[in-house]
Amino acid sequence: MILLDTNVISEPLRAAPEPRVVAWLDAQPVETLFLSVVTVAELRLGVARLPHGRRRNRLIEH
Repeated sequence: MILLDTNVISEPLRAAPEPRVVAWLDAQPVETLFLSVVTVAELRLGVARLPHGRRRNRLIEH
């Protein structure tokens, strides 16, 4: 079990993500990756604070 922090989950969504973080995430079996309720809340709050537009809509769809 791997508990992911908000910064790790957010990294692939950045304009220029850190390749090592993306590669590490890609190498992990998806069934071993988990989020805490705190991370989910931080992600939701971050999206809610974005101005309306394509980026916000894209993140809401995820």
